[in-house]
Amino acid sequence: IVGGFLVALALDSRIRGKKVFRAAYFLPVMLSAAASGVIWRWVLSENGVINEFLRPLGLAYGWANSPDTALGALMMIGLWGGIGFNMILYLAGLQNIPDELYEAARIDGADGLERIRHVTWPNLRNTHFFVTVLAIIGTFQVFGIALAFAEGGPARATTTVVVLIYETAFVQSSFGRATAMAFFLFAVVFVFSYYRYQIEQQEEVAY
Repeated sequence: IVGGFLVALALDSRIRGKKVFRAAYFLPVMLSAAASGVIWRWVLSENGVINEFLRPLGLAYGWANSPDTALGALMMIGLWGGIGFNMILYLAGLQNIPDELYEAARIDGADGLERIRHVTWPNLRNTHFFVTVLAIIGTFQVFGIALAFAEGGPARATTTVVVLIYETAFVQSSFGRATAMAFFLFAVVFVFSYYRYQIEQQEEVAY
């Protein structure tokens, strides 16, 4: 979320080739979760691209094959794919902020950080709510990347909630238990979304 917001701020300014940068940051979103998992599994494997640069330094490591680093690598893949998606949402929100508010802030002597704090941030309240809810729901629903990247391993280090439900249903053939787990996951996501919505309704924009 923070990365998407910062990239959107940078690309909303007047810089050359910002359309190219926007397309580059959004490109990971275009890939399917399974394709991303397979690509990164190859990149981070013991004979992958990353280790080709690290091997002369004696730092080669099986990033996708170690319980100590597999989950961190999966998190990095999630960030890589999530920043571009959140960037588009924040860019859309930034377009709706009137320029008159920034002009008034400049007249009052506000510098760049103060304009972001007192103008940009509060006027993106609805975007923050939408992005946060989608990010949390997406975190609970991580499946394709985890399954393609490390199949829930090694040592169950990348066994996410949905991967666990999948294994319970289709590997252990315990469909009733998997159904109960899925309903519980739905309840958790619903309660969080509703609670976040209530907080959003109570907040007010302060200028």
